[in-house]
Amino acid sequence: MGLILACGMDDLRPVKFCEAGKLSGWSKIPPVVLRAREFRPVWSTYVHNITRARSLVVVPGYAYLLGSDWQLSLAEARRRKSAPNESTPEILKYATKLLLHNMVNQDRKERADNLEGAMGDSEYLMSKVRITREALEVVLESMIVQSWAAFEVLAEDLYLKAIGNRPSLDKRDAWKMIRARNNQFGFQSRNKIANLYRWTFEPDNSTMLRVLDSPAFHALGIARNVLAHSAGLIDSDFQRHRKGVIVFGSSIPIPIPQFRRVRGRKIGYRIRFTGDFAKELINPVTILAFDLVKAVDKWFIDHP
Repeated sequence: MGLILACGMDDLRPVKFCEAGKLSGWSKIPPVVLRAREFRPVWSTYVHNITRARSLVVVPGYAYLLGSDWQLSLAEARRRKSAPNESTPEILKYATKLLLHNMVNQDRKERADNLEGAMGDSEYLMSKVRITREALEVVLESMIVQSWAAFEVLAEDLYLKAIGNRPSLDKRDAWKMIRARNNQFGFQSRNKIANLYRWTFEPDNSTMLRVLDSPAFHALGIARNVLAHSAGLIDSDFQRHRKGVIVFGSSIPIPIPQFRRVRGRKIGYRIRFTGDFAKELINPVTILAFDLVKAVDKWFIDHP
């Protein structure tokens, strides 16, 4: 009760952390069979990075489940050793042995069901206390930032592998001399990444551009930017981009439907990245990453 009084109890809108925690709702990372061998490590690295980002969501529930299981194992160890109130090294060692035995021998489906239940319980408790509620929000925000980083690294590594194995594709020095293209390409901007692929792999690049000009791609990047540069507060860039983004060669903004759920309009309004919002931002881009790698792989084989 002291912690609750110190930190404050909230009856605010739910974090919906469990919406991100329902692993069955995540897009499955498809197995990719790449014909160009040089791109295989790039995809493996992306899978590692996006899995690491998505795995953050299970940490609170898993910690809650592990704590509950530990209490049961400790009680059982004390009962068997006839030491109801002791926590000697011998009791702790025996309790650890019981805990690990139960974890190894538990049915996987039962364990998964227990984990999902623990995630619900942990969210209920943590969302009632301000400091732990904010911790859940930080986890969701970290997932968004890391998921964008995973895609950004994928796009860069994939491109560098392509031109590294076929140097004739690298025309970046020539582009610097063309007014319409100078300073319009790179790895630190959504449109600049798209332009690299647009100009390097022309003309057969429609699938790549469908990925890099898509609303989902831009939504995740914009969300990452407002978190990394403005601590999740609406800034002028977010205000401008929420209405739509303009891609190279077009004057008509592409709508970003993901941002319709952001209620605030004024600069300084704090965007609430709930579990369902985080999943809506991250989930589609995992499939887009798959499509991008497959498209570059196909281009490489079709254009020897």
